[in-house]
Amino acid sequence: MRTPNFFKTVTTAVWLLSGLSLMAVACFAQPGKEPVSAKARLQGAVIGEDGKALARAVVIYTRLPRYSRRTSDPPVPLPPGATVPGPKFPPPAGPRFITEPALARSVTADQNGVFDVGDLDTASYYLCAQVVGGGYLDPCKWSGIETLKLNPGQIRTGLQIKLKKGAILRFRIEDPKALLPKDSVVAAPHLIIGIRTETGAFHAAYTARQDATGRDLQLTVPFDTPLRLWVYSRHVKLTDTTGAVVDVTGAGPSIQLSPKDEVKQFTYVVTGPLQ
Repeated sequence: MRTPNFFKTVTTAVWLLSGLSLMAVACFAQPGKEPVSAKARLQGAVIGEDGKALARAVVIYTRLPRYSRRTSDPPVPLPPGATVPGPKFPPPAGPRFITEPALARSVTADQNGVFDVGDLDTASYYLCAQVVGGGYLDPCKWSGIETLKLNPGQIRTGLQIKLKKGAILRFRIEDPKALLPKDSVVAAPHLIIGIRTETGAFHAAYTARQDATGRDLQLTVPFDTPLRLWVYSRHVKLTDTTGAVVDVTGAGPSIQLSPKDEVKQFTYVVTGPLQ
């Protein structure tokens, strides 16, 4: 048989739990205010140098990797004369390691070049943009990246990604013997075509189209910039339209295009396997 003290104890416990529940509701529920989302948002537009909108441009937004430091590493000896870590000699931090890798995603702008990206984590990002069909330079590849930091719930509006015009290099690869793989989105590893800058940076042409007799590669490069054509293969031999053998070791000719050269065409023929 349960004593009166037992019922008194149960009643007290129920009362305390009810009180805690009411306090929790009072703390987290504020009448008249919607909960603030921790996710951030980016809104802006892709435009050309002339200020005109670039319709249907592809915006690539990349979250930078997140780092941390190990604190369990053995301490590094202090400089001579220091006995206790202080403001001048703080405890040494361990090496950094990545806790979250970089994450890149893309969104397509509308007909007015406007893009809107939501559901973003609190982190630092950088934005790149490319125009379908070419003719404009991706600033991340040719101008360097600029990072921006998003705080919890922040909405960044009025962003502008301005693209410079460039020359389009087009490469027609005739492959009558079907020696190049048909299911490859890029030309590698059988054939790599691109350009090198004076600093040694390499920019590869991408496959824009494939058909029954070959493929078309394309790349947009800056005007009035010294470049070196780069053709490389360990698998096939090439000739140009005159029948001259094309060097496939990467030692191509120097080129420099003016604003008058909006499109520069090259045609190569795959003549056989490389012995």
